[in-house]
Amino acid sequence: MGLWGLGAAKVFSGDFAPGGEAATRPVNIDIPDPYVHHYSRVAGYGYLGLARYRDAADWFGNADQLAPGLAPNLIALVASRWLAEDHDGARDALARLLVEEPDFRISELSPLPFRDPTSWEPYPEALRHAGAAA
Repeated sequence: MGLWGLGAAKVFSGDFAPGGEAATRPVNIDIPDPYVHHYSRVAGYGYLGLARYRDAADWFGNADQLAPGLAPNLIALVASRWLAEDHDGARDALARLLVEEPDFRISELSPLPFRDPTSWEPYPEALRHAGAAA
């Protein structure tokens, strides 16, 4: 969990590459950990910050496999797939999100705690393009 915390602190402060790397290290440790989907999600945020959208989508997909149907994983998966130009994959992830959260609205999202607020801007825009309700 310490590596996850370090990764999250670095990613949200804008130090995307080292933050993502720190978050991925505990994913590769072969121990049962109920929070491993969090680590994958932080790694995904790091790759999104680096504009490596396909890598981000892979990590959010991993998070979704580890904790299926969890809204934060699906929201990030929708956004990253859209940004990676996998529009069908983004729409599929959105459909799954709406099964779990039928009242989901972009306007009700709380921004992620990026130090630079412009790092958050691609998320709602990608969700909107994928078809999420404003």
